[in-house]
Amino acid sequence: MQERTVRWIVLAGTVLTLTAGIGLADEPILLDQRYTDALHGFSLCPPAGVERRREFATSTLVSWVRRDAQTGAILWTLTVAQAIEGNQSIDLEPYAQALASRLRAEENYNIESVELQPVAGKQAIHYTGQMTTIRLWRKQVWILTEPQRFLIVMITGPVTIQPQLEAVCGEVLDTLQWFDPAEAQRRHREALKRGQDFLAALNEEKLRAAIDDKPEWFLLQMDGHDVGFRCVKALLAQQENQTGYLIKMWVLLDLPKAGYRSLRHEMFVTPTRQFEHWKKRLAIGRESQANVITESGLKQHEMIVCDVSMADRTQTHKKAVPMELYLPQAIGMLLPRLVDLKIPASYAFATYNTERNDFDKRTFTVLGAETITLVGRSVEAIAAMDTPTANAAPAKLWLAKDGRLLRMQTEDGLVMEASTSSAITRRFAEAQRLAEALTHP
Repeated sequence: MQERTVRWIVLAGTVLTLTAGIGLADEPILLDQRYTDALHGFSLCPPAGVERRREFATSTLVSWVRRDAQTGAILWTLTVAQAIEGNQSIDLEPYAQALASRLRAEENYNIESVELQPVAGKQAIHYTGQMTTIRLWRKQVWILTEPQRFLIVMITGPVTIQPQLEAVCGEVLDTLQWFDPAEAQRRHREALKRGQDFLAALNEEKLRAAIDDKPEWFLLQMDGHDVGFRCVKALLAQQENQTGYLIKMWVLLDLPKAGYRSLRHEMFVTPTRQFEHWKKRLAIGRESQANVITESGLKQHEMIVCDVSMADRTQTHKKAVPMELYLPQAIGMLLPRLVDLKIPASYAFATYNTERNDFDKRTFTVLGAETITLVGRSVEAIAAMDTPTANAAPAKLWLAKDGRLLRMQTEDGLVMEASTSSAITRRFAEAQRLAEALTHP
């Protein structure tokens, strides 16, 4: 949860015992609400009590993990991926044997059984066996959904609970449904075009109007408990002899099991988007015991260079930028203040992902007017959805008419609500020190 939670805060501008229901092979397996992938044309019901996580592999469409209730350690993982083959005419029986040899060699997957058995009316290959390097059991089901495309459903966990894992996978496969994704793909293309047009129309006047150098404070809560705060300040600034817009953000988060972490993030961009610079410092743990990860990124024209340092090791990433769709981090923070909130519509952009040195697709959708209760009173707001990657759960946002964030809620149950510095500093000593620094820089 923790990586996704911090990611959402940036965008909003965000192996153990099975629980009851799947603890024993003869107990009923409880399923959650149906998950639908509109772009890839399938839906299924994952097991109840799992956590959807963000993936970095481009082939992965969605992934869930089951965690231990006490420690938070991962027991098993359920993943849906896709594979595209060059051969337009696949004879499944010889293909299944050839693929098994490939998986053994490339993934250290010691396949013990290969079966051909249809799933949801489509041909499928079922593999079971152990991963030799990590000593986990795995079931992989390759479903031929189109002449060249496989949907892969895979569950991985300890060998000791193999019967339960196989039962869970079977129940999930029984819920698979197919549909034509053409309409969703059309809407996706429209969102990409709308995002491209939005970026092309951005100018200095619009960006300057979105800047308010007064700090904004937000209280973070989980299950009704205060778990942290966020403070954001936007201002005009200069870097490398260039004038632009600087967003400064501070986050403190102290979640049960996930632990204590603090984030400082600075994002600078010029009005033309040709120059961008960001710095990020994430500390996991308190003070001298903290593990610190720092990041320094620079985009000039059509190239990103980013240094990531952790435990005295530094990696440098370089990546060419798709300028027509690329959303700089600072502008991403200002996005709700820049799009037209009066018209329901989706905007899709490319955002840089440091972890895999590639680009994610962020989709921001204006939903329309909605009344919410804020500090005990009814407030008219604009509802929106923000999805940082194609395989992530969206966060719901409620915005003022000028785009200021009033409230955000994630699938994890984290709630972020606009507050005041005095309300936050009463709760957190770290906020008091930050408020003093902002008052007397």
